[in-house]
Amino acid sequence: MAFRRILTMASALCLSVGYVIRQLRSAAGYSQEGFAAAIGVHRTYMGTLERGEANPTLKKLEAVAGGLHISVSALLLDAETACASGIIAPDLARDGSRGSISRRAGRRPRARRTA
Repeated sequence: MAFRRILTMASALCLSVGYVIRQLRSAAGYSQEGFAAAIGVHRTYMGTLERGEANPTLKKLEAVAGGLHISVSALLLDAETACASGIIAPDLARDGSRGSISRRAGRRPRARRTA
């Protein structure tokens, strides 16, 4: 039970980090593709990161924070604050589901492919 709670907290933090990165990138006037090129990561990785589907390394967080002209600690503090306030994925603490960011942003969730 405790392991699931830790996993859920980690998932919520990944979602929050992605949300904060997306907000700061947009506010800075970067497109997702342009920002990815500026910091030296692939554009698809940037999307994965912003959706909270990636668990970035410290090196990647350094690159992202540097591109946004903030410190890694400020980026993580903003993400932790968003996570604790419940504005990011408030349902995540209950059921561990993902994808709340796309619904919050007014976008329809992606249809899942069936094999």
